[in-house]
Amino acid sequence: MIVSSQCALCKHLIGIGPGCKAFPDGVPKELAHNKVWHDKPYPGDQGYRFEPAFPVPEEDGAETADTENS
Repeated sequence: MIVSSQCALCKHLIGIGPGCKAFPDGVPKELAHNKVWHDKPYPGDQGYRFEPAFPVPEEDGAETADTENS
């Protein structure tokens, strides 16, 4: 099973380099390897937290857009 780093889906990622707005010199391995989810403060994160770069579907898999009036 291939698991992607939470960083790959975060809007704060900077290009394809090792850093992001929270950790411009490189993301700590604990976060990059998903050992810790970055939805809470983490030492040195400058106040940034994980935020999805793309819309996230609701838990039941339903689209979040209003499709009744389309």
